[in-house]
Amino acid sequence: MEPAEYDYMFKLEDSLWWYVGMRRIVYNLLKRNLNSGSGPLRILDAGCGTGGSLRLLERFGRVTAFDFAPMAAQMYATRQQGRILVASTDAVPFADASFDLVTSFDVICQLASPADEAALRELTRVLKPGGVLLVRTPAFQSLYGPHDVTLHTRHRYSTTEMAKKMEKAGLRVLETTYANTILFPIAVARRFWAKFRGSGSDESDVRPVPRPLNTALTGVLGIEAAVIQKTRLPIGLSVIALGRKP
Repeated sequence: MEPAEYDYMFKLEDSLWWYVGMRRIVYNLLKRNLNSGSGPLRILDAGCGTGGSLRLLERFGRVTAFDFAPMAAQMYATRQQGRILVASTDAVPFADASFDLVTSFDVICQLASPADEAALRELTRVLKPGGVLLVRTPAFQSLYGPHDVTLHTRHRYSTTEMAKKMEKAGLRVLETTYANTILFPIAVARRFWAKFRGSGSDESDVRPVPRPLNTALTGVLGIEAAVIQKTRLPIGLSVIALGRKP
């Protein structure tokens, strides 16, 4: 990720509609797939960025985190004084079977195959038997554009592709779904129009929007979070997959 993007992320991830809405969706998926009544979990956030997911994950247990970028780890450390390391997803610095839950938000997509599969094996390795891995990535390689270039995305996935990679890593897939579904047609039209015109910003989409629009878009993803409690979404801009270690 370009260094300037960490500044935008740190400033916006507590309030920008995409981050707020996606956290609601992830919370509902975790609540449905984690064993209740087992007490606080040991959690690893792999590729944690600047820490926007910390409060979400702390609702389930004690969080340890790492990121490849020292700049991101330093920003994360301002949110908590717990365990934050500089490390890579393809060489996770923890012993086998250390965590009940491992999350990876938009990180695996920054690794070209077969490095993405090596990272999934590493994240599976540090899971306890019965532990859960949640992975989120951008969806559909055909939508690859300037936003992906700026964030150093190497590949956008389908749910089927991610499920196969998780199974190959030794996980039993619990469920896969798309997210950011309602806005999918608008985003597709916007990206293909930019490709057709041969134009497009070299910035990511992580930028502030007017407050009324931010509120409205947060509400849209709130609707998806409610729907996803009962069923998977068939298409969208993100892939979310959960697998359990046997």
